[in-house]
Amino acid sequence: MRAAIGPLQQRGSGTNLNVAGMITFSGPADKSVMPRRAVYAGTLAYLVAMTQTLAAEVEDSAVTVAAVCPGAVATEFHSAQGMDLSAVPRISAEDLVTDALRGLELGETVIAPSAEDDRLLHDVFTAHLTAFGGQSPALTTRYTKEPTRPTGPAPARRRISTGGGGESRSAGAGTVGRGDDL
Repeated sequence: MRAAIGPLQQRGSGTNLNVAGMITFSGPADKSVMPRRAVYAGTLAYLVAMTQTLAAEVEDSAVTVAAVCPGAVATEFHSAQGMDLSAVPRISAEDLVTDALRGLELGETVIAPSAEDDRLLHDVFTAHLTAFGGQSPALTTRYTKEPTRPTGPAPARRRISTGGGGESRSAGAGTVGRGDDL
């Protein structure tokens, strides 16, 4: 991506549009949402983060860096893998291009044509910045306290919503990010 930005800066303007996907935001979702997505989702999340960072680096120039994150797109991609997505709403490739260009016109760094409520993405990115800004040079107390062994019933598990349809999953200590959850 940096190799593309240099010539755009030398020319004085241009756009670098990366293609990611809504799967970018699926990290905490249960494996039933989309099993075996770790590498794909992680790669797209990296691409979005790198796009946002690079967009900030060039914001004082006439160069635009953005990422488009479509949901499912109506192409042969899924059917070629033997997947039937006939019941899943999909955007046409033509509409995706139209929406991506409109997102660029609106000045969006992360363009999500299938996310009707753009406040959702705003909230995600605000949470990221809040976590980043809340760093401390010292270890947090939850890591400096001596661990205690549970003596009673197992602690309550917190619920993580996977969005739409009211689905959720349980997540307790040691369950998020295990290799068998991928």
